[in-house]
Amino acid sequence: MNRLDKILHLIENSFNGSQVKFAKAINRSPAQVNQWVTNRRTIGDALALHIEQSLNLPSGWLVKKEDNKIKNNQSNDFHLEAPRYIYDDSCPLGDDEIEVPFYTNNSLSAGNGFVSDIYDFNNMKIRFSLTMLNQKGINAKCLVCIVADNDSMEPAIPDGAIVGINTCHTQIKDGKLYAINYDGLLCIRILKKRPGKKILIQSYNFNSYPDEEVDVGAITVIGKIFWWSVLL
Repeated sequence: MNRLDKILHLIENSFNGSQVKFAKAINRSPAQVNQWVTNRRTIGDALALHIEQSLNLPSGWLVKKEDNKIKNNQSNDFHLEAPRYIYDDSCPLGDDEIEVPFYTNNSLSAGNGFVSDIYDFNNMKIRFSLTMLNQKGINAKCLVCIVADNDSMEPAIPDGAIVGINTCHTQIKDGKLYAINYDGLLCIRILKKRPGKKILIQSYNFNSYPDEEVDVGAITVIGKIFWWSVLL
């Protein structure tokens, strides 16, 4: 039984067939859950792990140990060696490894900032090569990872992909990807500066998420996207 079939079985037997109740239990929108079910979309490792933890499912029920390997990296800036999840502190850091906080719940408050506003850190971490980061002049202390939890940036960044954010890079460079706090929503968008202190917000999936032009003060730039990983 694959992941989606397991989830369908769970919805039917533990939530009386209600996608709405299941969505609420895992802190996702009913529309997202319906999209997984209707289109039989692939459930990535990060999303599967989030479901396991949200529902207190037995470890490995959705995410087997051998699944916790990122099979492909993609980035608009550079490629990194595949990072790996850290579930506890029993495995010491390698000589060339650093740990980056991994947030599986992207809920924000409507205020400014990121780390002080985000919920559910869970002590999850991902390890990256320090050498690779240093070669690109990236300060490891500025980095966090999140889960992309909608289809706004598909096909480049699918729902469930893991995304790396450089929170020290908040100055907008036209056409680059940024994580933003938009009235309490954590969004990944292409940003472009416009006259009159306006910002153009764009998505790759422009059919479902049309362009928006907003005042500079309407968003808080959390950081620039430096990496993302997609399971093929």
